[in-house]
Amino acid sequence: MDQSRAKDTFAPASQNGEKEEMENPRTAEDLEQQLVNALAERDRATEEQKKVCEERDRALEAQKKALQERDCALAEQKKALQERDLIREEYHNAMSSRAAYESIVGALSEDYFNLYYVDLETDDFIEYGSRTDSGHRAGQTRGTDFFAECRQNALRYLYQEDQQKFIAALGKEALTAQIRKHGMMTLQYRLLMNGEPAYVNLKAVYGSEDDRHVIIGVHNIDAQIKDREAALRAREDRKAYLRFSALNNNLIALYLVELGTEHFSEFVSSGSYEDLGIEKEGDCFFRRTYENSLRTVHKEDLELFHSQVTRDNILRTIDQDGVFMLDYRLLIGAAPFYVRMKASRFVEDGKEMLILGLLDEDAQIRHQKKIVDDLSFARKMATIDAMTGVKNKYAYNEAQERMDRRIAEGSVSGFSVAVFDLNNLKVINDTRGHDAGDEYIKEACRMICTTFKHSPVYRIGGDEFTAILENADYINQEALLERFEKQVLGNLDRGKAVVSFGCARFNPQQDKNFRMVFERADAMMYTEKLLLKSLGAAVTEEQPEKVPQVLDASDISAITVRRHVLIADDIESNREILGDLLKDDYDILYAADGVETMEMLRLHKDEIAILLLDLYMPNMTGRDVMTAMQVDEELMFIPVIFISVDPHA
Repeated sequence: MDQSRAKDTFAPASQNGEKEEMENPRTAEDLEQQLVNALAERDRATEEQKKVCEERDRALEAQKKALQERDCALAEQKKALQERDLIREEYHNAMSSRAAYESIVGALSEDYFNLYYVDLETDDFIEYGSRTDSGHRAGQTRGTDFFAECRQNALRYLYQEDQQKFIAALGKEALTAQIRKHGMMTLQYRLLMNGEPAYVNLKAVYGSEDDRHVIIGVHNIDAQIKDREAALRAREDRKAYLRFSALNNNLIALYLVELGTEHFSEFVSSGSYEDLGIEKEGDCFFRRTYENSLRTVHKEDLELFHSQVTRDNILRTIDQDGVFMLDYRLLIGAAPFYVRMKASRFVEDGKEMLILGLLDEDAQIRHQKKIVDDLSFARKMATIDAMTGVKNKYAYNEAQERMDRRIAEGSVSGFSVAVFDLNNLKVINDTRGHDAGDEYIKEACRMICTTFKHSPVYRIGGDEFTAILENADYINQEALLERFEKQVLGNLDRGKAVVSFGCARFNPQQDKNFRMVFERADAMMYTEKLLLKSLGAAVTEEQPEKVPQVLDASDISAITVRRHVLIADDIESNREILGDLLKDDYDILYAADGVETMEMLRLHKDEIAILLLDLYMPNMTGRDVMTAMQVDEELMFIPVIFISVDPHA
């Protein structure tokens, strides 16, 4: 029944579907297609769901990994926080953040090469070293007891002259007192860098938050200070030069030379010297001086200049004598010009310096040369007999002293002394006049000089001559004496000059001095005079009662020798210069004015050989002295040389 009912139940539907299908054939196809599409969509959804599940699984895995990394990061962070807490505690809240560090950098100049952050309560400190190229500090060091360490380092690293100043200023009380008073403390001192002192500047201020901390920076200012000092020295040197040149109006140029580097600076007051084109500043002073000398020093003085103006010789002379001096000629405007180089050495700021000046000595040196020439001429004239032109008694006395020295030294070889005396001179003066007598003396002198032409002849009295025979005349002595005797004998008949003579040889075993030889020759001359008388010569003047014997030296009175030179000049330096020139040959006397000159003349009238007289002296001029001497019989014959240049000439 059920089956049939079921059959009945479904039967109509089939019939209806078939009917509908028959009525709309596309509907079935659409349904089928929809079914196919639905199944395909389900498959796609299933695939998508599968992908989503896979992505979810991957996300869950990544989340799990992230959670693990987070746990690790949290652990690291916890560790970092623990380390930070330790650092904070260890550093006592100093420089705990970048902002605090930047506040320090901002408080000080960027060119400080050392920074210190000091806790004034504990004296702990942090030191920041030099900056890197990127501007960051290269390293930090921590320390304790800052002020004690400053004292220790000052004794090790500071220039000795600045140590005590630094220690006094860097005491805690002194430092904080300065900061409270002025808002900062600054100190300049010298630090030893590579063994050489270098200027640095220290600046200290309070930290930005409170007065518990001090920020200290050290800045290298060596270049600025030394440049400033060099400029100051240059100004001071210029002032000193101007002052020196004001006092020494003959200063041409001044050089300052640093001996360690031979760097030099020149100061010039003479425009004509500037025209020489010599460098005002540079190095290698002595080499450049040599090179410049080749075109600026007179060629006759070059050899002297090059031998004397060397570093070694100048410094050696200064060490020995205290100063170096050299006179030479510069070619200024192509004309020779006398200058004096004068140099000395001193120490300035630990450096050895040479100061060298060129002085205008042209007028002075030319004046001195004129004096020397005049002296030479005067000395020559003082030794020349005005009538005959042969040497006089003064020159004879000098020759006698020289011979005595040679005899004492044993350096004399053979020599002879010839003594001559004129017969009849008194008769001629009385009967024919003194002019005829003078001519008679000159004729006799010519006879002596012509015969003994290689020997010095001296007129030692009115009618007496002597000659010292050495070398050729000594060797040919016998022949010369024989020739002279024949001429005398011939003159007896012709009425010409008759001369008695005697000659004695030096005997080293017998003669202790020159006068012993002279006395033997003099005795022989008197023998000759008697012989000529016996031959008929008109000898009418008084003769000695007997021919004198050879006397002992102790029985012969010494001949007074004028050995003094009196220098009369009111300028002390002139007196000293002349005295230095003459002191080897004379005993020097000095007078500073005319009155003193007259006193010295009267006191030493028999000893003064020459008077060097300045015309322009105070109290009594040189001309007044000359006037007084001309009316004084004891002084009128003393030779005078003027040593003044007439300012009105």
